[in-house]
Amino acid sequence: MRKLIYILLFLVISINLNSQEIKIPEPVYMDDFFDYKNSSYTMIDVFMPIGWSENGKFAYLMIESYVDLRGEGFLVDFCVFNAVTDKYVYAEIFDTYIFVDDGVQCEDEQIICAWKYLNFDSVLVSNNIHCKDSIELIKFPLNLNNEIFNYKINSNKLIINSSLKGDKTVTNNLNDNEILSAIKSPYEDRILIVAFKSEWEKGPESPDEFYYRIVFSFFGCNLDIGFY
Repeated sequence: MRKLIYILLFLVISINLNSQEIKIPEPVYMDDFFDYKNSSYTMIDVFMPIGWSENGKFAYLMIESYVDLRGEGFLVDFCVFNAVTDKYVYAEIFDTYIFVDDGVQCEDEQIICAWKYLNFDSVLVSNNIHCKDSIELIKFPLNLNNEIFNYKINSNKLIINSSLKGDKTVTNNLNDNEILSAIKSPYEDRILIVAFKSEWEKGPESPDEFYYRIVFSFFGCNLDIGFY
């Protein structure tokens, strides 16, 4: 039922960017990647890649469901991540439960209200983000123009290996993350590495209840330079 609500939502919502109506890009449902059967209370339901700029910025949306003492709601995260500096240039989170006081009760209406509050189009324009209908999360190893890229982890250090150029250190502090996939920029030989780790957190109703949560991290990697 929840997935049907998201599908209907993304079919009807569009944004106006530079006077051109653009359909919201295709969402990636996280239950296609993770087994949530034993989880409760909160999870990342949707990761929605929005698009890239020509200079390495990547925009995305995440929707995370939760249940607490107030009831059921969603956290809507809208972010622009710089894959050159590995820093966020924009991040905003909305709790859709704030709209209940305005008479908005059902899930799809809450998320639509959040979209109205997000400064969506102006953020994309100011960061020169080009929206794409569909952006693929690619599993390692990557085959890009007959060059194979894979990763290895050595003492919390993330290393990318090229079949033609050797190794490159992406970060010296992977922070116990695991690697999920990569997203390729259409404008540069650059990828965004999607990493994650799982955490157990206390539930809101009882100190004896815990819920399973997926926390994401991102690491940019230029595929042309820095290899040794």
